Amino acid sequence: MRAGIPLRHVAEGANVPMFNTNMACKPAGVFSGNMVVSMRSMTPADTVRAVQVSSRYSRVHGAPVHMGDPAAIGIADILKPDYGDSVSVGPGEIPVFW
Repeated sequence: MRAGIPLRHVAEGANVPMFNTNMACKPAGVFSGNMVVSMRSMTPADTVRAVQVSSRYSRVHGAPVHMGDPAAIGIADILKPDYGDSVSVGPGEIPVFW
């Protein structure tokens, strides 16, 4: 937010949308499964800035794991999250997943 990137879930007073993916996580003992990602929709220019800012913090959040086509990571409908709330996607925006 300090970098000037609007966060739709904050603007709409919602919880960030989260999705189960088809991307397997590295098993750790008894724990295994697929990655769950959060999604923020943003313009391509804001996406570039978000990558620049978030990639500096790999121990906390890190850079996005996917941008663009949600189906490529097993998400059928970005308006129907598995967890959190649905948020609007503006014209010309792309989904960005962390």
